Amino acid sequence: MPRSAPAIVTLSLVLVTAAVAGAQVDSEAGDLLRTLREHLVAGRHAEALVTARACSEAFPGNAAVWYNLAGLEDRAGNRKPAVAALRQSVLVGFDDFRFADRDTDMSGLRGDPAYSELRQAWASGMAARFNERRVDLDADSWSSIVEFSDRRGGLDPPTASARLRITRDHLDLEVLAEPKPMGTVPPWHGGTGLIIALILPEDPATGEGRLFAEFGVGMSDGIPTGAIRMGSHWQSLSELTPKMRRDSDSGRLRVTFAIPWSVCDSLHPLVDAELGLNLTWIRADDGSRAAIIGDPAAGQPDRSWRRGVQLRTRWDSGAGPAVSGRILDRVVRDGTIDLAPLVYLAGASAADVDADLVLRDRDGTLRLQESWALTGNGPTRTRSGELPVDAPPGSARLGATAGQATWETNLVLLPAEWETDSAARIDTAPTRERPSLRYRLDAVTHALGHRLPRQDPAAIGATVNELESLLADVESRGTSLPAGGSYLAVAPPTDGTPELLCSLALPDGWQRGDPARAVLLLVRAPGQEQKAVVMAPRLVAERAGSSDGTVDRPLIVAIAHLGPIHAADTARRASLHLIDWLREFVSVDMVHLAGVDLLAATAVELAAVRPDAVAAALLITGMNFVPYPGLPPGQMPPPWFDLPTGMPMSWIWFPDELRPGDQGAVIREVLRSRGMILDP
Repeated sequence: MPRSAPAIVTLSLVLVTAAVAGAQVDSEAGDLLRTLREHLVAGRHAEALVTARACSEAFPGNAAVWYNLAGLEDRAGNRKPAVAALRQSVLVGFDDFRFADRDTDMSGLRGDPAYSELRQAWASGMAARFNERRVDLDADSWSSIVEFSDRRGGLDPPTASARLRITRDHLDLEVLAEPKPMGTVPPWHGGTGLIIALILPEDPATGEGRLFAEFGVGMSDGIPTGAIRMGSHWQSLSELTPKMRRDSDSGRLRVTFAIPWSVCDSLHPLVDAELGLNLTWIRADDGSRAAIIGDPAAGQPDRSWRRGVQLRTRWDSGAGPAVSGRILDRVVRDGTIDLAPLVYLAGASAADVDADLVLRDRDGTLRLQESWALTGNGPTRTRSGELPVDAPPGSARLGATAGQATWETNLVLLPAEWETDSAARIDTAPTRERPSLRYRLDAVTHALGHRLPRQDPAAIGATVNELESLLADVESRGTSLPAGGSYLAVAPPTDGTPELLCSLALPDGWQRGDPARAVLLLVRAPGQEQKAVVMAPRLVAERAGSSDGTVDRPLIVAIAHLGPIHAADTARRASLHLIDWLREFVSVDMVHLAGVDLLAATAVELAAVRPDAVAAALLITGMNFVPYPGLPPGQMPPPWFDLPTGMPMSWIWFPDELRPGDQGAVIREVLRSRGMILDP
């Protein structure tokens, strides 16, 4: 069906002034748009068609209205008016045929020759529209203020304006948004605020590119806050904290903040002469957006393309000194770093300058030191070239110093046959350790296959470093298990259970085969294990009969993450497998088993099924502990009646978190009646 306001992601991306359709509508007109929205949401298509026709007369410049009208007319069998409405939506700024291509409400129109004609015109005009949006910036100077509107996000779109300033250290932005308050939730958590993306266009003609740095500003519990997107999550960043105040002249909200180039990965206007900027205002009440240039990928890092205003920076003699570089591919596979280019910003009359290049490997060892002469006219000096390197596989840092300016970037150095050679080295490890080593190799291989050449490879480098270190241990000591510290192990799949990750905390000086006690924590989500990590060593010490609170044997703590497993029977099978796997992996006879929340019941069941392998059980439950919905009070599943008399058990629960229907009290009474030694 035609789109209602929250679902519309196909509206125009053109510059308009506050005087045209992007301006706030009056009360009567607003009622008309709200009526259309209500009809669309309710699926009352006949009524929506009548309202949409009225809206098209009241708002002839609103591309959202025309786009919805096209779908409604086609649904009613009116192909000619539908084509006319779609054509009008394009005329007033509709600019997202990628969405229309998969919109089910456009399925009929997509078969019409007019659709192909309009789409072809849209595609061929992308470069022209991108060039129209170009902003030329003089370094250290504010741009002029221009009103912009993005009509993709709602039938009644907000407006916003902005000005910006580029310096050698940061990008300053000042945004004037509508007077509505931001609220207490930032936009990356569904509230109102600003999403900003700096984009490196793969095709400078259209401004599209998959490499970008994304930021957000808004309010969090009444405090202005800024954040940067780190993969799939947002991380607060103090450098992005905005200043907010009400503009005395317009009454709109003025938001001012700065983005340091140091947090933009390798993006820098000194090297990237033409960057793209996407500035999207998210309005939480209806999901509508106002932006310098809108983008369906805003807030969605999995989208493979972005569009933005073209920023072209003009540097002057007073903007230096500064230096920045560009690596063609920051994962180096052939032993040669292609540096293209290294740029130094100096005074117009300055002489050529020498830049000192230094490469250090993952251990900080100096691997390359070379001096380059940077030459050029005007305010910049530059040079491109190749650097042959000889360094071990893993992360590396390449830096350059020119005058008083410095630049540094992450690299990963990998021989051409590194994956094949690593797989062969893994085969020399003990069989029990190979799944853990292969997991790391597979993670690197997957990341290499999905990366972009300009992306920061630090995460890849960290995994390569770890794998290289573990393989070196295999070759020198015969095992990858460390003599103390942490180790991420993998329990291979079996009996229909998936591969499972298990984090080990190994005691200092421990070697496999040494006497030890093991605690296996069953958790579903990261963070749930914290209570158990604190309590388990003390409880194990008590079970071991220690009078001074210490453990008579070194303690191994294993945290098994069962997040993707939800079915109770699958969790039981996986946990049984984990018990046997852990006993063999660290060479212990029995394990102390701990379960968090619903997995607490699983721990009791396993203690009944495998008393030969489980020394004791620890249950940790919070609110609403209902492992057996619908079970009559006083009854338990069959495994509970097989519990060996006197099985040591401890239970951590929180009375202030209990809710009506919690089964914890009933279960504890059943355990006591079975003769369990149950410690609160």
